[in-house]
Amino acid sequence: MNLDVLWEELAAQHVILSPSADGGLRYDAPGPIPAQLVEGLKEHKAALLSDLRVIGQQPGHCGSCARWTPGPWVPWMGECDAGWAAHGLPYGTPPGPVEMQAGHHCTAFDGQGWRPRHTRPGAAAHPMTASP
Repeated sequence: MNLDVLWEELAAQHVILSPSADGGLRYDAPGPIPAQLVEGLKEHKAALLSDLRVIGQQPGHCGSCARWTPGPWVPWMGECDAGWAAHGLPYGTPPGPVEMQAGHHCTAFDGQGWRPRHTRPGAAAHPMTASP
């Protein structure tokens, strides 16, 4: 299975990818995914991780949002300071930032919460745009 077909199949199965703490790839799905997709994840792990980095830099995704701050724990993971309620999460959840991966498409304020990240002249490169 080539990479483009894999991305299409992952979307069709509603699979969400994120990097894991050990440099691997983690997936969340509403149910079991076919063995061929698991094999595709293994085969294309490096390319998928690279794609997540690129996706995270695109407008509308967390990694390029002014509200998102990279976390110290896992590359491409960070916190959105818009908060739990802005993301439509149920009442009773803890207040404060929401942890999410950089490649996640903005869901704050019904998807309207994304704000462009402005870079000051001479500022350090944002971790999402730095070389690996």
